[in-house]
Amino acid sequence: MSLSEKLSTAQVSSNLGERPLHQIGDIDVVRACGMAGVNNSFGLAMWRLKFSGDEKELGRVATGAWELLTSRYPSEDKHLHRVRTVIAHWLNDVCEPCHGRGYSVVPGTPMLSDNPCEHCDGTGRVKLQADDAAKWLLEEMAKIEREIAVAVMRKINPRFDDE
Repeated sequence: MSLSEKLSTAQVSSNLGERPLHQIGDIDVVRACGMAGVNNSFGLAMWRLKFSGDEKELGRVATGAWELLTSRYPSEDKHLHRVRTVIAHWLNDVCEPCHGRGYSVVPGTPMLSDNPCEHCDGTGRVKLQADDAAKWLLEEMAKIEREIAVAVMRKINPRFDDE
């Protein structure tokens, strides 16, 4: 189970009991998120919104994205539109025609072809069609998303610090 899957199930778990030392339970994931979120509350809010579907975090994510954007592009307008566009794309960037698989489906069958999807060029993800400021914001949010993932994993298992 991936970290994002562990987070999404742990956030709504009714079983927050302790597990044996060698097992990672939902309470361990919740604790790790809380400790990692102390240093990166924006990143944790992003994770809770994206992977747990916690819509209460939308305001915090929008505010954080706005602050990031205005720190880099202080005098520009259209920031509200950029923030909305980037968050919507960040939450759902899966290519619909190939369902994120990267390959087109053989017509009339449930099988994938050998041909990369022409809509996403085989990536399974849709590219953001926006200006440079919005693309910069999306890259920064992806960077913060990776940073919080690493921080949570290090809290779950301190041995990751050595690797």
